[in-house]
Amino acid sequence: MENIFVNGVHLVLGGIGGSAGDKNGIAKIHVPVNVPDLPTALLLSPGAVAAAIGLSGVICTDRPLSQDPDGEFTVTYQFEGFNQDWTFDQAKEFMQLSFKPNKNSDPIQTHPHFKDRIESIFGPMVDDKWPETYTPKAGTGVPGFSQGSGKALPNPMLGVDSWIKYGGTFSRSYACTSLPESVWENNGMLIDFPPDADKLSIPRFSNRKWLKEVPEIDEVGNAFKVTENYLLSGITNGSEAVIYAESQLSKGSK
Repeated sequence: MENIFVNGVHLVLGGIGGSAGDKNGIAKIHVPVNVPDLPTALLLSPGAVAAAIGLSGVICTDRPLSQDPDGEFTVTYQFEGFNQDWTFDQAKEFMQLSFKPNKNSDPIQTHPHFKDRIESIFGPMVDDKWPETYTPKAGTGVPGFSQGSGKALPNPMLGVDSWIKYGGTFSRSYACTSLPESVWENNGMLIDFPPDADKLSIPRFSNRKWLKEVPEIDEVGNAFKVTENYLLSGITNGSEAVIYAESQLSKGSK
């Protein structure tokens, strides 16, 4: 194998390594180069190193160096990104999907059946507190609490001020050299169903929507790594549909 020289002078050492592409397709290449002294180590252009080994587009993100036993230096150039323009359509091939469940403790008043099943049977609450007793009513439709006895009984809701609301976050991550406009659409807004969620066999849950959060965007070399998160809405009294009805980030002039 012929030797490779940067600017026809500085030897590219054996042992070029790294990754041809991570899970999002982003390459990371390490190129060790021999230089005679520290000033040259600081001044040698990463672009010249990339050109010497036939790379273009990728960006140098680090240049660790070490002194050799003979007093010269080895500089290891780290390049990251794509070797060409990488579109959103191309990025779909390396799209990463995930769903992580979560649960929140929400005020009991936000329960979708607070008025018709809970407060109407065990309440009403006074100063956000339940009465110590309640009188069972017939025909409530609540198992175990639907027999009318006419007698005051200890209130099982006493001390209850919250309920567990189950949900989850669907995420998709990808990397490309230019961001799609869809990244900035519908942020902070409820949508019917996230893109690509069906690929994880996520069903369209009854009475549930998804809150599109503001995307996470990181620059990695010449690439932009994007993570979109969609938060599954809870079954509530309808407040979410009112609060998150419009996008919170809209394009426009001042």
